Amino acid sequence: MSPVHQGRQHRALDGHLFRPRTYEANERVQAKNIRIDDIPYVLSQYVDRWTTNKTIRFSKFGIPAGECGPLLKHFSQAVNAGKAFKPEDYHMDMINRFAQILSKPSDDDRIDSVLCKVFYTWATKSKGYLLEHRVASESTLNHMENLLNATDYRFPTEWFPGARAMKRKVIMHVGPTNSGKTHNALRALAAARAGCYAGPLRLLAHEIADRLNKGQIVPLGAEVKPNVEADANTNLDVGSAPVVTSSGDGRYARPCNLITGELRIVVEPLAGLLSCTVEMINFYRYYDVAVIDEIQMIADHDRGSAWSYAVLGVRAKELHLCGEESAVPIVEAMLKETGDELIVNRYERLTPLVVADKSLEGDLKKVQPGDCIVAFSRTTILQLKHQVEKTTGLRAAIVYGRLPPEVRSTQAALFNEPSSGYDVLIGSDAIGMGLNLKIKRIIFHTMGKWDGKKVTPLSISQTKQIAGRAGRYGLHGDSNAGGVVTTLLEEDLEILQNTMAKPAPSLPAAYIRSYEQILDNIYEQLPVGTLLSTLNEVERCLAVVCKPYELESVDSSQIQFHLIDTIGNALPIAERLSLVQMPIPSRDTLVSQFARNLTNLIRREGKAELKTLLETTDMFKALVEVLNLVESGKPIPLPQKYLPDLESLDKSLSAYAWLAYRNTVVFPDQEATTILKGKAQLAIDSCLSALSTLKQFPQRKKSSANRGSILPNPRDSRLATSLDDVSSSRRAKIRPEKV
Repeated sequence: MSPVHQGRQHRALDGHLFRPRTYEANERVQAKNIRIDDIPYVLSQYVDRWTTNKTIRFSKFGIPAGECGPLLKHFSQAVNAGKAFKPEDYHMDMINRFAQILSKPSDDDRIDSVLCKVFYTWATKSKGYLLEHRVASESTLNHMENLLNATDYRFPTEWFPGARAMKRKVIMHVGPTNSGKTHNALRALAAARAGCYAGPLRLLAHEIADRLNKGQIVPLGAEVKPNVEADANTNLDVGSAPVVTSSGDGRYARPCNLITGELRIVVEPLAGLLSCTVEMINFYRYYDVAVIDEIQMIADHDRGSAWSYAVLGVRAKELHLCGEESAVPIVEAMLKETGDELIVNRYERLTPLVVADKSLEGDLKKVQPGDCIVAFSRTTILQLKHQVEKTTGLRAAIVYGRLPPEVRSTQAALFNEPSSGYDVLIGSDAIGMGLNLKIKRIIFHTMGKWDGKKVTPLSISQTKQIAGRAGRYGLHGDSNAGGVVTTLLEEDLEILQNTMAKPAPSLPAAYIRSYEQILDNIYEQLPVGTLLSTLNEVERCLAVVCKPYELESVDSSQIQFHLIDTIGNALPIAERLSLVQMPIPSRDTLVSQFARNLTNLIRREGKAELKTLLETTDMFKALVEVLNLVESGKPIPLPQKYLPDLESLDKSLSAYAWLAYRNTVVFPDQEATTILKGKAQLAIDSCLSALSTLKQFPQRKKSSANRGSILPNPRDSRLATSLDDVSSSRRAKIRPEKV
């Protein structure tokens, strides 16, 4: 017996292992932190129920149905006897994870995963016993061992041999918002013979490509002329030096291609520069310089693996990582395994940021031009817009996460432009990334945010990222570009002050998912014709990671797996895996239903035409109603009732465009999708404009530099152009079948 278990076993009449009577079973399972040597007992509390109805799962995993029952029966007996889990069979990080998971009895999915890992490890280590007693065949036990080895994700650095063959220089540029931390990285990119920019948002990728093509980024080594005007309208954190210019210089113009999930713009087939969203990075191409923006996203539960792969796998002589200080320890830990050189450049905020001594004391009359009120739900944001406009007479632009990026950018432009008539911004935490916002003062509506289950306090990182948007160079033409942050309510001010005074904690982990080649290895161990959803289940049940990594959540990808299993089970596994990144937000019920309808349509007809998918949906009906009102110049009654449908329509069209980009035969309406997305965004813009409670606005002299950047008037002739293909020559009302 292992020393871990010596002197600790007590056998009840039913043969189950239990602890002394002074420590009841319920208390043990609910203990906050169980000890490592308590793991066998806690496993015994779950195993009998767990082994029920697992035959179907493990048959899908490749265990013959006739052997599943005996294996599970012997496993249950071994667990109850305290012999299934042996600490020497696991590395310490894995044991600590088991203890942490088993301390939370309500976390059924993760407890299921622990039992799966222990089951496969036990079968592998008990091969001699199981063969001797004819519980399972040697081929089955070898298969279980191979599958367990294939799901060992402890060493993701080994997934990228091309990058490991290089000696890379990794340069981190870290600092708060408005510190100019991307300045040097972008200049290095502009000077590179072969280079790549990868960021979290397609609008950022588009801006980088556009500026490189126009010569608006001054390359490293070139003189930054003092008489050149910096572009204050950039969404990039480049500081005060005129390295991102508004006019451009032909000498610095570089062909740069653009690739996002939905769009590819090839300026030159052999262009040396590429700008892309981080999921679209090419790991097979060599770069002199690669820039990965917003590196703190490496700790994002849903997308973090893309940043982890970029750090581990990009083949670049110089890899520039831009983002928050909190990412440094994680990157340091990752690079200890790669052997790459690491240089950390730290940047200080270029403008002062002050936490106010007073809140607004709940009085919206104290809202001033240049203010941004931050709230965390669409309903609250729309209510605040109504209240602020009614109370102050100031017109408010709004930004929140469900809005399409293009609409968010338009709303930001309205707020930034002094002549637009928009003086205030009401936004969510979506203001914290990828938008150029000339905010004087941030006002927190609340210091808590709904996480899907309950309201939780804002983290230090969340608070600082949002607060940091206040104040920047060129702010509304003021010479003093400092920013102020405060709260709407007095009771929140102390929370804000305490939070802002604390350093942001280091990121807890870098998230990973299996790389395509690794999933290939897993797939080889599974029965022929295995569905991708089964492959996903194998990963969830058996994958093993260790610090500094965590396994990225795959719960949000269930719809994608179902769709891929329907439309692409005959495709090579690599092609199917590439489809998992399809942008379908699982929490959006309308988009999820769109994806299910799309799946069913393909199953019936072999392809998915947009007209069939959309013609009966409420999303499409909302679009038609709003476009008809805009076309006729009539006001939009209750515009807020249309927004959820229109936002979901835009997301549904994005998912279709993503698929059409990859398979034009099954998804033939790529051009129509682009047109409809433009109309959906126009309809959303129109609804946002109609939300205003103000009937008339002061007329201000427009800036010639920005003329045409503001939303068109509903009667503007430009609307006729955008609707020509759905309107008759007399601009009759739009019929659904014509859109």
